[in-house]
Amino acid sequence: PEVVPAAAALHAAARDALAFAGAVKRTSKVEKCLGLLADAVAATADGRPPTEDEVAGWRFSSKPLAGPEIDAYEAARATLERRVVEERFAHHYEYLGELVELFGEEYSRRKDQRSALDFEDLQLCARRLLRDRPDVRVRYQRQFRHLMVDEFQDTNALQLAVIRLLHLEGGVRQNRLFTVGDELQSIYGFRHADVDVFRAQREDSARAEDADAGVRPLTGNFRSSPEVLALVNRIGRSLFGAAYADLAVGALGAEGVAGEGPGAELLVTEREGWDERDAALEISTDERAQPWRLAEARFLAERLRELRELGVPRGDMVVLLRSFSFVEAYEDALDRAGLAPHVIGGRGYWSKQQVADVRNLLGCVANPLDEKALFGALASPACGVAPDTLWLLRQAGGGAPLWSAVRWLFGPPPGPADGSRPPDTEDDPSDWSAQVEEIGGHIPTDDRERLREFVSALLELRAEAPQLSLEGLIERTITATGYDLALLMRRRGRRRMANVRKLMRLAREFEADEGRDLRAFLDHVESETEGDAREAEAAVDAEGHDGVRLMTVHSAKGLEFPVVAVADLGRSLGAGFPPLLRVEPAAPGDDARSDDGRSASGSEALRVGLRLARLGRRQAQIFDYPELEQRAVAREREEERRILHVAMTRAERRLILSGVVALVKLDREPRPTEPLIGPVLRALGWEAGRESVEVEPPPLRPGLEGAAAPVRVAVRTRAPGDEPASAPRYAEP
Repeated sequence: PEVVPAAAALHAAARDALAFAGAVKRTSKVEKCLGLLADAVAATADGRPPTEDEVAGWRFSSKPLAGPEIDAYEAARATLERRVVEERFAHHYEYLGELVELFGEEYSRRKDQRSALDFEDLQLCARRLLRDRPDVRVRYQRQFRHLMVDEFQDTNALQLAVIRLLHLEGGVRQNRLFTVGDELQSIYGFRHADVDVFRAQREDSARAEDADAGVRPLTGNFRSSPEVLALVNRIGRSLFGAAYADLAVGALGAEGVAGEGPGAELLVTEREGWDERDAALEISTDERAQPWRLAEARFLAERLRELRELGVPRGDMVVLLRSFSFVEAYEDALDRAGLAPHVIGGRGYWSKQQVADVRNLLGCVANPLDEKALFGALASPACGVAPDTLWLLRQAGGGAPLWSAVRWLFGPPPGPADGSRPPDTEDDPSDWSAQVEEIGGHIPTDDRERLREFVSALLELRAEAPQLSLEGLIERTITATGYDLALLMRRRGRRRMANVRKLMRLAREFEADEGRDLRAFLDHVESETEGDAREAEAAVDAEGHDGVRLMTVHSAKGLEFPVVAVADLGRSLGAGFPPLLRVEPAAPGDDARSDDGRSASGSEALRVGLRLARLGRRQAQIFDYPELEQRAVAREREEERRILHVAMTRAERRLILSGVVALVKLDREPRPTEPLIGPVLRALGWEAGRESVEVEPPPLRPGLEGAAAPVRVAVRTRAPGDEPASAPRYAEP
């Protein structure tokens, strides 16, 4: 870390800022700022590196003093603060590097034990084989006269290296390479797709002198109606600028708009005010969803219900979401509207209540002294006692395990090794049993009967468990406790039971790989749950199900639907915690690195950023973290806009965009992480109160005769007080 140069830079910046501030009208706040600037100048004058606390103390709000000199001062101050922290804590990166290295070694060892390869191994091994074995490389180069790479926008540098090893030998072309891709379809950054690889290859092809080389743009769209394309093009030009090429109408279809009215529309839901008591929002099955998100989901469901009543089949409609974080809110709203929603793919399976219930029941079978599992099982439909009863049981046991009290009160006469004998305490065991029976006497009669049945079933299950497969144990558990019937009697019981059946299948697969080990399976389920592993809910509807489909944009890529509703555009970008470590390959010329992107040692040069958490202090972003974070946010913003473009271009005859926005904040300066609904509304030039916006028609592809008229985009709004007094429920037709 270069502390001394950073201190000198701050000294110069503070002097400039002090000179600038001297001409500003004096107020108490300005005087305070001047004092801090003077302190910074004095402390850095003798070349002594200041402490972190000193540098942090020179921070002040720029509101009293605004100008480029003040901005330069704050940038220099932040840099010096980062350098001081780096000098003190840089060795932590070495610890982290050692940890990552140890992890890599252990991961490799476990793969070797299983003779396993992961996806990255397949790519790395393919590159190594072609690079290090000229005979193999030449044989494949001669075997293929043509190489075609589809979805080229979703490749990365490693995959490009494999392609070039098959295509070039000593820089000389050995066969013909044909790539197909669309920059605006690059939406797999989380799988390490790098759109810059596509851009660079496109530029190389455009500059190539070979007569056979070149770039052939394709802009004709044979899927979407002119109304849909008009909205897509207006938003595309605004989001992507001059690089965006308007999509042209490929064919003038005769089917017309799905339903009545404009084929392109926006549903705008006010963000503020839904927490008020008079907002008519019924309880949703998605308890995590914010009130404004529930309002948007129900507004969208109402609109799709209207289309259904106008004759649009439910199976022609799809709701596309960026993620399934709050899919239950939309599923519930569509279900209330009688649209028979069908969730396709996604994740969230491990967090379902049914999975948690069965995990708790199995945890009790494995060890009834597991308090968390026992509490969860007693509260689940397998037993279903009241919260007050759970509290009484906890009090009855005193300091003893919960199972001791439950087994003593509701099981057969206790034995010495069944976990129900009085705990080892200094008190007389008879005193403990008397306390248990006294407090247990307050438990309601209905709950006492439920507890007797549960304890009896659990003791039987514990006796049978060693003789059953994991799949068989789950089935025996849900039938013995009556959990299966209780689940089927609930709303969406078939969906809930299908998730349990899926857990049985997963248990069978686990046993085939790892053996019959109940504790290991429970640990596996807990690990998948805590890690939010990607696992979709069980499918309960047939392929031809006549209902509105709910899909993520990624799962819909390559598909098309008559009516597409792109929802949750009020979702903030950049949600969640940023990573502790950011690493990127260094670009040629970065810092003192060589032009080929290598470090002085000859290895690949990297840029590293570390988010340092310290006890009692603010987190510190050190090394290159601030710049890498800024780049990451910019890349994410670009990809989110491409994801929106992919979603919109799935529509054939009607496109609906739906999102939540605080209307009073719409005119404020855009933020890098603002929800997409803001840029969409600004692209259309929409103002509150307007019911429609006119946009220019899309161009026609060359050779297509006709003319397209300007398109009217309908805009519907929903605010607290506009919604129906109560959401109507519809029976499924």
